[in-house]
Amino acid sequence: MFISIIIHTRNRFKYVSKLIDDILNQDVSNYEIIVVDQSKHPQSIANCKHIITNTLGPCISRNIGVKKAKGDVLVFLDDDARIHSNFIR
Repeated sequence: MFISIIIHTRNRFKYVSKLIDDILNQDVSNYEIIVVDQSKHPQSIANCKHIITNTLGPCISRNIGVKKAKGDVLVFLDDDARIHSNFIR
């Protein structure tokens, strides 16, 4: 089973970077990270599919992420969430 983790963000690079670090420390590896970025001045985000869009709103950005997702399971996280290393499992 492959998992797509979809994160929407807007002008919160510091928060989303910490969340991506948490995801990269998971005890499983069968996932992809999709960040849909609505920032005014987006910064490069490594270790994910980084989608930059001018549309606004969390629902719209989640739908954009779903269209790009390849996972059997979709996980939606807010950019300021923090997770433990066994969250995906």
